[in-house]
Amino acid sequence: MVTKEELAEVISENRSLLYGLAYSVTKNRHDAEDALGQAVVISFEKRETIVNKEKTKSWVSSVVYNESLKIIKERKNAELIENFDDLEEFAIEDKNLTPDKVFTWKKIFELPENHRTLLFMHYIEDLSIKEICKVFSAPEGTIKTRLRQARKALETGLKEGDEK
Repeated sequence: MVTKEELAEVISENRSLLYGLAYSVTKNRHDAEDALGQAVVISFEKRETIVNKEKTKSWVSSVVYNESLKIIKERKNAELIENFDDLEEFAIEDKNLTPDKVFTWKKIFELPENHRTLLFMHYIEDLSIKEICKVFSAPEGTIKTRLRQARKALETGLKEGDEK
């Protein structure tokens, strides 16, 4: 079992990544904060279900992802923010934020939620394919196919942006 201190350390060390995951699903700063807050509460309440300490980060990520989906479902009638004003706030800690990175982030946020989330989990959070499979409860082949589709969609979006 993971102790409260160990869980707090994992959450603290990965706070920005967990927030980014929630934001990639909700596309809204306030909803992302709500999802992350609720996920932290749930994580502490159910920490005894974590069997393998090395998997704590992926376990917390799946809680954040699921809470983000719940918030979207609960607020399905609310209009999600379609502009990218929150992007600069999200990336403010990144001292190396270049116009190219901002452009890439904007293109990522234009992707459908399932593509955004997969790219974020794999490339930003560094979750393995197997860890992502556990989050989505999906076979490895399905996740690989979806990840390939997400990369292709991002590549297409980036090429279209270069042509403008």
